[in-house]
Amino acid sequence: MIYWLLQLWDTLVNNRLHLFFFFVVYVWFVWGLKYYYSVKYRVHDSPYSAPVSAIIPVYNEDPEVFRRCLRTLRMQPEVKEVVVAVDGGSIDQVRIAEEYADKVLILERCGKRKAIVKALGETTHDLILIVDSDTTLTDGVVREMLRPFADPKVGGVESRQKIRQQNHNLVSRLSGWIEDFRFSMSAPAQSYFGAVGCLCGRAILIRRRILLKNAERFTADKYTTGDDRVLTNYALEMGYKTVYQGTGLVYTEAQKDFISLIKQQIRWARSSQHETFRALGMYLRNKHYFTAFCFLTDIITPLFLTVVVLNMIRRYIEGEFWIEIPFEVAVLMALAGMNISLGARWIRTISIKKNEIPYFMLFILFSTFVMVPVRIYGLITCTKRNTWLTR
Repeated sequence: MIYWLLQLWDTLVNNRLHLFFFFVVYVWFVWGLKYYYSVKYRVHDSPYSAPVSAIIPVYNEDPEVFRRCLRTLRMQPEVKEVVVAVDGGSIDQVRIAEEYADKVLILERCGKRKAIVKALGETTHDLILIVDSDTTLTDGVVREMLRPFADPKVGGVESRQKIRQQNHNLVSRLSGWIEDFRFSMSAPAQSYFGAVGCLCGRAILIRRRILLKNAERFTADKYTTGDDRVLTNYALEMGYKTVYQGTGLVYTEAQKDFISLIKQQIRWARSSQHETFRALGMYLRNKHYFTAFCFLTDIITPLFLTVVVLNMIRRYIEGEFWIEIPFEVAVLMALAGMNISLGARWIRTISIKKNEIPYFMLFILFSTFVMVPVRIYGLITCTKRNTWLTR
């Protein structure tokens, strides 16, 4: 930010253009649009009641976490039946599932998508809740997720999501910042247009007809991860709205260590960018311009930042800097500017995480020096066969 102000002065006085100047304008423009529409977002408050069938595909899950998931699911009065698909036939998971589920499918290792479709065939209700096996549901979350279905044009709903035991260690804190930012900005902004681009798979409430119509191509797809993004695209493709209901809340587990977190983010980066390219035409045909804008800028921003940094390093090495700044001062200015700029843009998230402010600077470093390379690597390898990496 400080360096940008100096460049702005140089542009005004000497008519010289700077790449970093345009990058800062670009990121504030992107943030400004997201912030504006996230403020305009409103939750659905019309009551709506309907029976719900729940599907849980499970593979190699921690028994305690899996039991918590089923127990909290059974506490939702709207959930009338629970079907568990045990992928891989783990005896421990079968035993736990039989304590809570109405139906338990014991499958040979077939993958999450086929497990979902097989479980779908055992359901009877028109609204299907797909729940990850490490999700913890809070009281009343399904009731809140049902509210948007008072609008018959709504095809799928996600709730607010947070990391359980977020303050446990540094990995859980970093994961918490990622989740809190998405659900304070991107999800509500896209929901304002009725086109949330990814109903996060921890808990998706979706119309059964969407799943039935697309079951065959869902399982035939060779790109086997990113199932939540794919299901969301099916709903949008059929002309339904996909929305975020901020009054509901579910918790998910953080990765156990830093390496697992990186592997998770690589998988997400690959599947997200792969599905962006596949769905871009559909977004434009169905006039989901803001959703396309969000996903395209998610791809462009890391690339733009990398070009800016490499250009600045080249100019510094070759002595082409337009202003003489000692290296140590330049580093301090960069760190100060990052904190000021990102702090201003993340003010809504910071306001609800006041006790986490000391970790915000660590998160900025993580976002810049870890997540940017991860996103670029995910883009380069997005056509590669994507595996779970963390299971």
